[in-house]
Amino acid sequence: MKRPFHTMACAAVAAHHAFELCAGVGLVFQHYIGLRPSIALWSGVFGLWWRTARRGGARSEPALAFCAGVGLGQALVHYLAWPWVRPGVPLLGEGTEGMPRRYMPAYNALLYAGMALSIAAIVREVPRRHRAWSAVGLLATFPLAIDARHHARWMIRQAWQNPAWWNRAFIETHARVEQEI
Repeated sequence: MKRPFHTMACAAVAAHHAFELCAGVGLVFQHYIGLRPSIALWSGVFGLWWRTARRGGARSEPALAFCAGVGLGQALVHYLAWPWVRPGVPLLGEGTEGMPRRYMPAYNALLYAGMALSIAAIVREVPRRHRAWSAVGLLATFPLAIDARHHARWMIRQAWQNPAWWNRAFIETHARVEQEI
């Protein structure tokens, strides 16, 4: 394996996306392009990142640096877009992207793994001359913090208007909150 940290960062970020889909909160850009196209998009992105990390040559260094920056940024965006359970160490709680409380330990662990492995990839496997690409990848994710709220509002509407397996977290979370009131 040429770049183990890039490969593991890719796996962690892909696992985060898979977790969100399986948890019932959909995928990034799904509210713009639909479920199947977003699955195809992210499958292609992660497949290309994985293959490049495992086989890519020197010409792929800027792209890998960019991906590692995106891997770091996608996790940070969650801690910018959603409230923390308590001050100090950022931990997301119930309601983050509509997910129930029981999902949060695994969800936070995936986010932290993605951050740690992306940082390791940048520090250990990105040549210094290409680290600016990591910064560009990181900065490219910040507009998603704003879009995350739009995605959540769209997903809530979808969950009530068109209940499906990919939006069930919102129904479960909101039904439990209504029972507590």
